[in-house]
Amino acid sequence: MIGYQNMIWFVFFIIVFILCFILNLALMTYNEFKLQDQIVKSINENKIKLLICSLIAVLIAISVFFVRKNIEKLRIEELERQEKERLARIEWEKKEKIVRHEMINQLQLIFIQGGSFMMGKSWGDNDEQPEHHVEVNDFYMSKTEVTVEQYQKCFELGICSKPNEGKGCNWLNQNKEKHPINCVNWQQARVFAKWVGGDLPSEAQWEYAARSRGQEIEYPWGNEQASCKYAVMEDPEDGCGKYSTWHVCSKIMGNSKQGLCDMAGNVWEWTLDNRHKDYKGAPTNDKAWCDLDDCQDMKSNETNQQIETDLSSQRIHRGGGWRSYSDMRARNRPYYSASSSDYDFIGIRVVRKQLEKHKVITD
Repeated sequence: MIGYQNMIWFVFFIIVFILCFILNLALMTYNEFKLQDQIVKSINENKIKLLICSLIAVLIAISVFFVRKNIEKLRIEELERQEKERLARIEWEKKEKIVRHEMINQLQLIFIQGGSFMMGKSWGDNDEQPEHHVEVNDFYMSKTEVTVEQYQKCFELGICSKPNEGKGCNWLNQNKEKHPINCVNWQQARVFAKWVGGDLPSEAQWEYAARSRGQEIEYPWGNEQASCKYAVMEDPEDGCGKYSTWHVCSKIMGNSKQGLCDMAGNVWEWTLDNRHKDYKGAPTNDKAWCDLDDCQDMKSNETNQQIETDLSSQRIHRGGGWRSYSDMRARNRPYYSASSSDYDFIGIRVVRKQLEKHKVITD
């Protein structure tokens, strides 16, 4: 088809060339009836015209031929590029699916049977009041906090963004692949959770799980005072004297009855919920208490001063970290700016409502 089109153009310009030749020949014949001196002059002029016309026609034909040839080459190259991108996309999707399924299994999702419990505490801190009845549906929660190597898999696929690399951050820190990822903001934490088919826990889900399905206890292990026997914390120095996080699930004595590790200590864990000054008007089910639909973070571009005064820009995190001591209780609910990744003491835990065909641990 392409060769046929080029031939048409070539024939067209040959015809132009012939017409120019015939025109000039006619002029030459006409001038024979003029004076001899004029005939010589006319012949010379017509020869020049014929030569110029011929050259123009040939140059145009050649230019069009090569332009069309280059356009067709570029078109073919573009089709080849699109095909390579399509094949690369298919290959990436296959890889992403494999890695994601492997990740879901690595998270060791534990089944948490639903029920009801009294959330908060009537004589606790102001933001823990009033104590209120909450109904919780069945859900699955990752046994461990998300580790550095797990988050890195998401980053390598181009789905998760790079965490902060400041002092105290575990990202790309040698020998901390099995430590919890920290220095991630709320949005980064949620992207990872969504990637593995889940989300961040609501406050209700988190507290229900941390209190071993809503029991009247202060810590995941019971009521005994928090110490390095149960958690990576400040006792008496940060990180039980290591001044950093530990390998996840290092303190199995502190596990909940369902087998959840580090629900107190190591790193705090982002929840979906906005900050609220107390529990007045809180949901009576396990849904997150957010000011925007789907708990979206729409305040990340505001100034620090706005973030400090706008409660919807702040998110609750739970559980205590390697620098914590007195605030390790399961009911404690501090908050920080959702947009900041400067916190080396906050990480990620994932929940899912249901599972596909993946391994799961039951209590």
